[in-house]
Amino acid sequence: EYHREKVAVLILPNKPLSGQPLADVERDVLSYQSEYAVRNSSRMNQVLIVCILWIIFCTSGALYILKQMDAANDAVNDVANRGWDVNEEDEEDLDAAWRNFWLATCIGIPLIAGGGNLLRWILYKRWVVDSGSVLPVSMVTKVPPKAIQPEELHCDEEGGFT
Repeated sequence: EYHREKVAVLILPNKPLSGQPLADVERDVLSYQSEYAVRNSSRMNQVLIVCILWIIFCTSGALYILKQMDAANDAVNDVANRGWDVNEEDEEDLDAAWRNFWLATCIGIPLIAGGGNLLRWILYKRWVVDSGSVLPVSMVTKVPPKAIQPEELHCDEEGGFT
């Protein structure tokens, strides 16, 4: 036998399908202010440092390869200046390499990162705001508030809600 529990639901104005349980919203709001969140801020800084170092490593690797291509072209030109036969294939197309580097760095990577984040945001917004079901007015027991009042949020010392 199944029964419905009466759960307080927070609904965004003019978005009837956006209902979220009030307890979940309270837990999310308090999680950003908890001691655990404060401790995790240093971990986020460490992750950010690793990401920045990885970007520097990858970019310097690409720049090193471009420098080596230029050095290889200089060596091929030295050999050609000494009178030896040099094929056209032996010389690297440095202009195309730089063009590809700048296209990937300035257009490709931002498009992929921005497009992926935009898609994730659109899917999340659709799931949170536009999905769900509307209950008939006869089943609604309490009109949801427009916003959570700070005095409604209570947290005891053990991290639970009262």
